[in-house]
Amino acid sequence: MLSNVIQAFVANLLWSLPLLIAAVFSIFFAWKRYTDDLWWADFWVCVPLVGKMRRWKRQTHGIENVSTWKAAGLPPAEESLCSTYIDKLPKVDPVVFARANEYLKITHQNGRSPTSAFTWAALWLLTIAEAAGTGMLIAPFVASEITGNQMVWIGYVIATVMAVGLLGLTHAAGKDVYKRSAIRKALGSVNETVEGYTGHKISSGDDQAQDEGAPPKVRFGSRVLDGAHDRGSLVVPIVAIALLAVLLIGITWMRIKGLQIEMTNHVADHGQMASGSGSNPFPPVPGLDASTPLPTDVADSSRAAQQSVDHELNSEMFSQGIAGAIVLAIIYVITQALGFFQAFGSSFVGDGKNAYQQTLGHTSFQSYFAKHIKPTLDRGNMRLTELRAHLGREVPRYRENVSKISCHDFYSRKLHEDALRPVQMDSMGAVPSPTESAAADRREATANTAHAEDPVRSAASTAVFQDAARIAERILDESDQERRKVILDVAADGSAERRSSILAAVQTLKLKRKEAAEQARLEDDILGDI
Repeated sequence: MLSNVIQAFVANLLWSLPLLIAAVFSIFFAWKRYTDDLWWADFWVCVPLVGKMRRWKRQTHGIENVSTWKAAGLPPAEESLCSTYIDKLPKVDPVVFARANEYLKITHQNGRSPTSAFTWAALWLLTIAEAAGTGMLIAPFVASEITGNQMVWIGYVIATVMAVGLLGLTHAAGKDVYKRSAIRKALGSVNETVEGYTGHKISSGDDQAQDEGAPPKVRFGSRVLDGAHDRGSLVVPIVAIALLAVLLIGITWMRIKGLQIEMTNHVADHGQMASGSGSNPFPPVPGLDASTPLPTDVADSSRAAQQSVDHELNSEMFSQGIAGAIVLAIIYVITQALGFFQAFGSSFVGDGKNAYQQTLGHTSFQSYFAKHIKPTLDRGNMRLTELRAHLGREVPRYRENVSKISCHDFYSRKLHEDALRPVQMDSMGAVPSPTESAAADRREATANTAHAEDPVRSAASTAVFQDAARIAERILDESDQERRKVILDVAADGSAERRSSILAAVQTLKLKRKEAAEQARLEDDILGDI
């Protein structure tokens, strides 16, 4: 059975291979689409027999002892349930959303969106079609000592590489042309200088109000330009156009050469048939010898008629071949044009793509939360209620001390933990310097003192924000500038006075660290001369 399927696949390679490639891409896109979908995740939670809910309902061991899970806030089964629904949610709070939304407005990208899945599918189908046509066209030119199926396979591979590479090149060309167009639109001209531009880069996660008083051109340049002279590039578009022109010329040339070979073989075969049938092409007549030559006028008339038929056949064959080459060229032009214009209409400049991923096209956090976060939290809360009811029936003591944390609370806590997550050491086995050891001892002593003075406050989730010096250490230890801003915003809690005190502590700590580094460098210089 399997051998028959393989033989049928090879026998119909012209249609089976493109269909196989299309099926593989369709399965991939479907898998990528639905594995991130709420309903797909919920299906694997509640599906009978093999669903996750069935396993969680069995995790009743130890949940009656509240002290074992009180610190986490949830029993292990409930925590796993919340994590299942929340892990794929975007970790976006109102501050991050507002900054990303303002970034898109300043860079004139608030109405843009990436290429849709439908467009990508259409591009891939067109690419497969042009690869199939090109593969059949170049197959006879690959090699003469291999079988026909091998020629088709090799032709498909070469044509697919060419088609995918050209599609990627035209897509990159569309991005470059859009960047140049966006810069020209914002600055007025690609030759326009941006007076006041200092080269300071502002990303979508930074505070967008830091240059609020600057001119629009300067604000645009600080977010998009890679330098004072950055105006985009036309190198990739020119290369893409030249390569497409060369490819179309090559396709036309190969088709014409192929037609010439076919017509030559046709004429040669017909000539052999004519010479093999004798000088008299008509059926034998009784009483006449079949080898008797025809009269000259009859032979000339027969030869002229045959030449006329050959000419008409060759003309028909040539016209059909050229029409096929034109259709293939049109498919190439349509595919590359679609890829170019989609890239031009859906690409971003600067940090715009990351900003879009934080907003997903919404202009308010309320609408963003209602569409992309709240449905998942509501579904998780529904499953959490079901799980708690079952655990309460199985373990009566747990019903008396059931957890009050919802999926929404769990999600908020995750956001808070992400904002406060400290930077991990690159090497756990590294030996700290004396200066680093002393600083660590001071931090530990400060933490212990704060814990001893106020145990309740130390146990709270916001204990790190009670000391400006500790907040300053956390900010300076964070390598990501976006997280620094988030930590500062959360720690300030809307208080301008507290924000100023934290910034002052950061400045003081920076000076101390700079002095310590200079002192260490001075000691190294002195000790190095001994």
